[in-house]
Amino acid sequence: MRLVESFVQDGSYHYQISLNAGKIVAAQKDQKLLSIINQADILNADGAPIKLITQILYRSYTKLMGGLDYMDGLAIRHPEYKYYFLGSSEKAVQRTVDYYKIKYNLNVVGWRNGYYTEAEVEEIIRDINDKDTDILYVALGTPQKEYFLYDHKDLLKCKLAIGVGGAFNIIAGFQTRAPKFLQHLGLEWLYRVIQEPGRMWYRYLTGNSMFIWLTLKEIFKKNHNL
Repeated sequence: MRLVESFVQDGSYHYQISLNAGKIVAAQKDQKLLSIINQADILNADGAPIKLITQILYRSYTKLMGGLDYMDGLAIRHPEYKYYFLGSSEKAVQRTVDYYKIKYNLNVVGWRNGYYTEAEVEEIIRDINDKDTDILYVALGTPQKEYFLYDHKDLLKCKLAIGVGGAFNIIAGFQTRAPKFLQHLGLEWLYRVIQEPGRMWYRYLTGNSMFIWLTLKEIFKKNHNL
């Protein structure tokens, strides 16, 4: 959180990316997404597989930090910051704002659902800036949230924008998060498949298979260059 605090004090725009297996796979075909990831001011592992691979390949320890971890951690540490919530449905974002206001007395200066047109983006950015926002949470899908964080970097005046994916839906009670022991084992994906088997099984079958293949290629390349 020290880096976040330094960004808030610095006053210029920064953005954070949480990296999971699905995002790595998507970035293989989406060069813009890959560039956005590489240019992030903060890049965190969001899932045990990323943490493990980082340790194996690069001998580097990285702490697991997803969107919810930032939301809860900053609410505890800095409720006085000015927060803006953008994304998800109207009911989900309102419930999320109410939750953080009641539980943490969070200083929420504004919020907006994620159902907007391109013509409304300028108005949304103006509202974020007019509220003198410190922390912007963006609850959109991938790569929409990453595009938003990057494409408007010259217009946004918040100090740190954080992509939080489905965090609002979890806080609002529309989705449930995997238990802690499954998170630590890297099996959040399995929990989601059990919750939504019809929609998720093929996505995770193909995505996880590709991630394993990419990992093996990287391990082979690293060992070959030794």
